[in-house]
Amino acid sequence: MYKFPAKILFYCFVVFVGVTMLAYWVHYRVVTPPETDLSRSHVTIGGATIFADVAVTEEERQIGLSGRQSLPEGAGMLFIFERPDRWTFWMPNMRFAIDIVWIDADRRIVSIAHRVPPESYPTTYSPSAPALYVLEVPSGTAERYGWKTGDMVMITK
Repeated sequence: MYKFPAKILFYCFVVFVGVTMLAYWVHYRVVTPPETDLSRSHVTIGGATIFADVAVTEEERQIGLSGRQSLPEGAGMLFIFERPDRWTFWMPNMRFAIDIVWIDADRRIVSIAHRVPPESYPTTYSPSAPALYVLEVPSGTAERYGWKTGDMVMITK
């Protein structure tokens, strides 16, 4: 039986470890969005409940849903701001279409952007009135549940 020289086995091992580390890095830093410590909330509008990651800090809001492959039905991202304003959104690094729902301080829908495609970047989307919260959900969700301006929104932990 032929035995490989120890040097060749060592170099094969080093290459194997290097390729494994590279694959790990690519998967967890490029393919998978960065891990965050986002809290979660339930957002209920007209009987439909969305389980939403909550973006409160400026960094969390800037990242938003960017880089994610998809957003499951019934899931979303809730952006919470310090004060009501006409918060503008756009679609950099997005891979799927969404609905954007602006909610005022009284927790009523003030504006909805339906079926916003990722190809729309750098177009921006703004509400018709100041909002304190913004909810992003999979494209078609607002229409499917019949959400409209003026609907009450309940946000719970």
